[in-house]
Amino acid sequence: MQAIAEQLEEILQKRYHRWKNAELPAYLSKELNELKASDIIDRFYQDLPLEEGGVRGATGVGTNRMNIYTIRRVCRGLAEEIRSRGFAAQQRGIAIGYDSHPFSRGLAEQAALVLANNEVKCYLFSRPSPGGELAFAVRYLHAAGGLHMTGGEDFSGCILYDEQGWPAPRETSSRLSRYMAQWEDGLSIQTMDAEAATGKGRLVFAGGEIEQAYLKEMERVAMSSESNQIIGSSVRILQLQEDREEFHPLRSALRRSGFTAVHSLPEGSQAGGIPAGHFAEQFDWRSAYAAAGTFNADLIVAFDPQLSRMALSIKADGGRYMRLSPGETAALALNYVLRQKKLRGESPAGGALLKSLFSGELAAAVARKAGLRIIHAGSGGGKAAAGELVHADAAGGLIGYDEDGGFTLGAPSAASDAIPYALLAAEMSAYYKSVGRTLHAELLSLYEEYGWYAEDRVELNFRGLEGRQRVSLLMGRLAKDFLRVLGGIKVERLFDFRAGELIHLAKGKHLPLEQGRADALKFVLEDGSWYGLRAGSAWPGLQLFFGTYAADRQESRRKLAALRSDVLFMLENML
Repeated sequence: MQAIAEQLEEILQKRYHRWKNAELPAYLSKELNELKASDIIDRFYQDLPLEEGGVRGATGVGTNRMNIYTIRRVCRGLAEEIRSRGFAAQQRGIAIGYDSHPFSRGLAEQAALVLANNEVKCYLFSRPSPGGELAFAVRYLHAAGGLHMTGGEDFSGCILYDEQGWPAPRETSSRLSRYMAQWEDGLSIQTMDAEAATGKGRLVFAGGEIEQAYLKEMERVAMSSESNQIIGSSVRILQLQEDREEFHPLRSALRRSGFTAVHSLPEGSQAGGIPAGHFAEQFDWRSAYAAAGTFNADLIVAFDPQLSRMALSIKADGGRYMRLSPGETAALALNYVLRQKKLRGESPAGGALLKSLFSGELAAAVARKAGLRIIHAGSGGGKAAAGELVHADAAGGLIGYDEDGGFTLGAPSAASDAIPYALLAAEMSAYYKSVGRTLHAELLSLYEEYGWYAEDRVELNFRGLEGRQRVSLLMGRLAKDFLRVLGGIKVERLFDFRAGELIHLAKGKHLPLEQGRADALKFVLEDGSWYGLRAGSAWPGLQLFFGTYAADRQESRRKLAALRSDVLFMLENML
């Protein structure tokens, strides 16, 4: 153990002094010189890992932080991966987008100039854009892939897309990581001069034409265009974020569909800091509900920085507002899609519902009754669900959703894109208004028909290397040493994504899992209740998910409280 500690200390000091001796930008040099000894460990004990879909983490100096050198290293590896496909892939290039956070464009430019320096063409957006538009641009331009940047003062991220506009799968990230391993860090990786890159045709600025084509594609989302135009203006929507530039396609798409009564909260409605939990928890919902009440809003919508995920609140009885879980929103969406297909005389036969294993089960109940296939896309499965859509028949009504608010609609959204989801939510509200109902009444009808499903999630966050080690040890222990009875009900099955197997506990039977491996576990009880744990990637922490079912609402909530209490008690004793 002492030898391991000494080896880690030697690596830390080597990395730290390499950065100390490098010619860093003034802001990074100042930050490096102000680090305390405990900070140095957290900043340099690892390279920020490239995981499924991209790389993300706290902004700052060091190998375990998001900065220009982290991006240079990722893009140098990406350049090698593109070059390995041949000259045609280099010429097809990479589409690069970014949001309006302070450092986003700078990171995007660094990415473009590293790629250009390695003879890979880049299409750099000339203005901030949502992730869904960037994914569309990859397909529209027939590019070899895409990148989307968010660069905040506290947290930054880079999402990678493959050549079909889907978040890059685990296999792509693993292959890219092997190329990245050729460079110790990004300090020695060179960029090309922007003017030279433009002159040689390796840097092309994109924007207006792509946005218009994207908006035209969004018109295909509507299932009832006529009612949207007639009653859409009466649907009042509160958007929690201010109107940053990347929200322009969302506002344009809503307006073109007939939804003109859209309001936004002023700056300050979203909490700052590193988003170490679910993005929806970063908002001040109490203030949002008060603001919504002033103009009798029908819907409240909030998005992650890339507009790839959405959180939805709807007006309920007595003028109050109810925030829906991703599972409830998906159930309403699927039920609406099936209703509209029936009105058109279309059959959903051959369609499927794609869901992650940590997402709610109400939508699955709707799908089963409609005869749809249900495909489980793994843990954190919004990205995996999007990937499944490559073979989807859009006419089959295939949709996908995950526990984080990601959503896919067979066409036109081949990647997780919240803009078509927002359009569909607005359309649902308009349609039910036109027939004298509300989304809340429709949700209650679904519960009355299919039973009461309750969901919850808890975030446990830790700090630094020690926190990451605690999470790793806990996950390893939980896979073998866990409570066999929770809330008086036996655990029946364990989905061990770490080992890639499904374990039937009573039979002692082990079966291989079709889903890819991940640092996650899911426990299913005999009555269908379940809970899952997923280790944090961008920060040390645990995400806990819970789900229960009962014939009435009170019993379902009672079971949820008992399950949550027992699981948290178990974890407290282990920690």
